Amino acid sequence: MDGLTELVQMSQYYGLEEDYVLGAGGNTSYKDTQHGVMYVKPSGYRLMDIKRQDFVAMDMAKLADIMNKPYPEEDEAREKMALEDLMNARMPGETKRPSVETLLHALMPQKFVLHLHPTKVNGLTCSTEADYWGKPLNPDCIYIPLTKPGYTLASVCKAEIEKYNAGNPKRPPYLLLLQNHGMFISGDTVEELKEKFTDFMNMVDAQLDRRPSLGLDFLLGGLEKKLRELYGPGGYAEYYYMPALEVLSTSRFGFRNIKNAYTPDHAVYCGAHPMYLEDKKYLEKEYKAYLEQYGKPPKIIVVKSCAFYSLGSNVEAVRLGAQLFADEVRISRYTYNFGEPNPLPDEFLDFIENWEVENYRSKISTGECE
Repeated sequence: MDGLTELVQMSQYYGLEEDYVLGAGGNTSYKDTQHGVMYVKPSGYRLMDIKRQDFVAMDMAKLADIMNKPYPEEDEAREKMALEDLMNARMPGETKRPSVETLLHALMPQKFVLHLHPTKVNGLTCSTEADYWGKPLNPDCIYIPLTKPGYTLASVCKAEIEKYNAGNPKRPPYLLLLQNHGMFISGDTVEELKEKFTDFMNMVDAQLDRRPSLGLDFLLGGLEKKLRELYGPGGYAEYYYMPALEVLSTSRFGFRNIKNAYTPDHAVYCGAHPMYLEDKKYLEKEYKAYLEQYGKPPKIIVVKSCAFYSLGSNVEAVRLGAQLFADEVRISRYTYNFGEPNPLPDEFLDFIENWEVENYRSKISTGECE
């Protein structure tokens, strides 16, 4: 079996597990070192149903050159230039946009690389003690503090990998744990990668004394029609009951732990800031206030009694938003095993919401553009 076929099978295997990745989140890669080509998942594609022809072939030498090139410090200019160079690093004939984390895949020395956002792992990475827990769970873990995604994140990871290599010259790095993001794990074979991943997941699971209530049920809430009207042309809304929301939905005080998204994926697919509705008779007033504050409609509206509405421009976006928000709620509960909740700060969320790369990924994965 060739490496690209193994990559497809590996991608689909992990992509089918909702506890590991949701929607178009996560990505995978395979390095054909003999020909200097790295195959990586394109932006906006889902691991669960990705095919051989979907992967983007990248020139490994050109990717290495990007990491040695100076870029502007200003966010927009830096990421625009880095994206242009990334697109130019595609092999001839490639037309898809490679994953935003392509450079991180290139930094890992092993042939197969897997990037996922497991709910339990993000209970750790999104906690106040995330910087402590990596090493006790795995001595080879490289912890990456909160860093803006894109070239900036790749640059920070490169520096940390070089620091690791200096202290471990005979043992190449294979595990990155990223604050408020997820994990990268790699191996020279799919079997080796799976063994490392399973070991780490078992170590994380063993720490979980506190677990969220299970369940996410689609019901009729009574405000769907009004929310569609408020959202505007093409608006759609669904109502969900979730027992794990109990403490978080009973008051604005409880809601504080989910008023900001926990990871970039949550910010992209279910919004940086959910709206809280204490009493449905104030829906229009609260909705208007939200629009004035954030300049866009909410994707999630949390109501009392363990429930929320998911809003969007189509059914797929609404249901994906509901899945991601439910994941976010579970993460917030898991964080108490590793400290306390530590959602993303406002300035980081502003960057994510205005970043063209993430806007593109969202539109591709929810069918808003081809």
